[in-house]
Amino acid sequence: GKSVIGQKTELHKAFDKLREDQKKKELEEEKLQKKTALEKKLEEQANKLKQQEEIETKKIEEPDQPEFLRVHARVCAQTVDSKS
Repeated sequence: GKSVIGQKTELHKAFDKLREDQKKKELEEEKLQKKTALEKKLEEQANKLKQQEEIETKKIEEPDQPEFLRVHARVCAQTVDSKS
C-alpha cells in the first residue's frame, strides 16, 4: 500500500486553506486602515473646514435672539393669521 505518513487529510487541507484566506483578509483590512501621515492631515483639515461651514450656516439660519423669542414670534404670527 501507499504510505499515508506525511499526507494531509482533506479536512486538514481545507482548514489550512481557510486559515490562509483569513490571513489574506486581515492583511487587506490592515492596508485599508493604515493611512499615511498626509492622508490623516488632509482628513483632519477637511473635518475642520466642514465644522466651520456648519457653524457659519447655523449663524446665518439662526439669529442671535434666544429661542423663546423665536417661538413666541411664531406663536404670535400663527394667532394673528388664525384671527384674520
